[in-house]
Amino acid sequence: MRNKRLFYERFGEKRTMSQKTGKTTPQKIDELRKKLAMQKIAFTMGSNVIEVNRENLFEDSLDQFMKLDHQKELKIMFQGEMKSSGQDAGGMEKEWFTLISQEFLNPDNELFRATNTDEVSYVINEMSGEVEDAANKFKFFGLMLAKAIFDEIPLNL
Repeated sequence: MRNKRLFYERFGEKRTMSQKTGKTTPQKIDELRKKLAMQKIAFTMGSNVIEVNRENLFEDSLDQFMKLDHQKELKIMFQGEMKSSGQDAGGMEKEWFTLISQEFLNPDNELFRATNTDEVSYVINEMSGEVEDAANKFKFFGLMLAKAIFDEIPLNL
């Protein structure tokens, strides 16, 4: 907890200036957001729909997510649930990101493991090479993180 507080004291509120670009951190974040917004495909041009079963969330998501155009809007539908419940300004998408992130960090999946520190942090599990289709699962993890950044969805990892 101490290091987290120190980080925010140093970088969270201060307007640190990059010597390389001459821009503050908030300015760089705004610039990144503008660049990402220019890459998005308007929802009127279509969207991606993933329909997953909560009982088979990881596998269903992996199969479908890898085939998407990640610049398009993402809509998540949970099988057996009312479709109108998913039309709540991205609530289902945020829930999916939360659930799939938890699945990635689940020790039973053997992809990541918690570190032995005072803070909550994870590293790639040394045994992950023995996990079936591990390379594809890590690629999925990277794409999922990139999509969360692209769509400005905060993740609680």
